[in-house]
Amino acid sequence: VGGVTGSSYSIFNENFEYVTTLPLVPQDNSSWRYYTTWTPDSMILMSYVARSPIVITDYEDVWLAKYDSALNLINKVSFGSPDTLDHTPLNDIGVGCVHSDTIFFSGFKNATGWPPAINRVSWIMAGQVDGQLQLRYLHYLGGDAFYEPRYMLPLSDGGFVIHAPRFNHDTDLYDMYFIKLNREGLITSNKPGQIIINRAFISPNPAKEYLKVECMLKQAEANVFTLSGAEIFSYKLEQGTTNLPIQNLKPGMYLLKINTVGKGVIETHKFIKQ
Repeated sequence: VGGVTGSSYSIFNENFEYVTTLPLVPQDNSSWRYYTTWTPDSMILMSYVARSPIVITDYEDVWLAKYDSALNLINKVSFGSPDTLDHTPLNDIGVGCVHSDTIFFSGFKNATGWPPAINRVSWIMAGQVDGQLQLRYLHYLGGDAFYEPRYMLPLSDGGFVIHAPRFNHDTDLYDMYFIKLNREGLITSNKPGQIIINRAFISPNPAKEYLKVECMLKQAEANVFTLSGAEIFSYKLEQGTTNLPIQNLKPGMYLLKINTVGKGVIETHKFIKQ
C-alpha cells in the first residue's frame, strides 16, 4: 500500500484472512510520498521522495528502491540536484514496468507550493533503469512553464505515458497535458516541438563561481562559448553532477553546449555569469 504518509505491507493467510500490517520504510531521512508496485518476476518496486544524499540540505530527490518477495532490499538509487526540490508525481505513481528489465520512472524538478510564481518553471523527469536500477537514461522535458506530473504509466508497446498538467496563470488552474514517450525516452507525437526535451540540467542560473551540470550521459563534454560563437573552454562531464568552474568568466550571458563522443553537440543551454 503506497501513500503520502507512509508505505506498508499486509499479510494474509492461505484463506485470504487478514493477519497483520507492518511498515515498509526505506530508512532515508524525511522520506515520504511512497508508491509501490509489483514487477512481472514478483519483485517490489518503490518510488518516494527523500533528502539529497549529496549534501545536508532541505532539498529533496526522487528515489527508487527494489525489494524481493521476502521484503529484503536489493538496491536503491536517487536522482536529483543538491539545489532543487525534485519530487515524484503528485498522485504518487512514479515507477512501473511491463518487463522486469525495463523500468520507467518519472517526477519533476524544481517543485514548489501552490500557486507557482509567474516566472516559476519546472522540468518533467522521464527516465529508465534496468532490473538492478542502473540508469539507462534520464531526460528533462519542459522548462518553458510549470509542469506538475501526476502519474506515469508503462505501456505494452515498450514506451510510457506521463500525465503532467501545466499551470495556467490566466485561470489559476492546470491545463491537462499528456506526453507519450517511446522506449528510448523520445516523444512520439505529431507535434514534437511543443515541449523541450533535454539530456542535461544546469543550475543555478544565474551563477557566480560554479555552474552545476546534471547529465547522465556517458563520455559527455561541456563547451562554453560567447554569444558571438567564440569557444572559451571545454570541460569533461562526470556521469551525474559536475561543478563547472566559471569564476574566471566576465559577467554576462554565455552558451553551454553539451556534446558526446560520436554524436557531437546534442543540445545548447544559455546561462548568465554574475
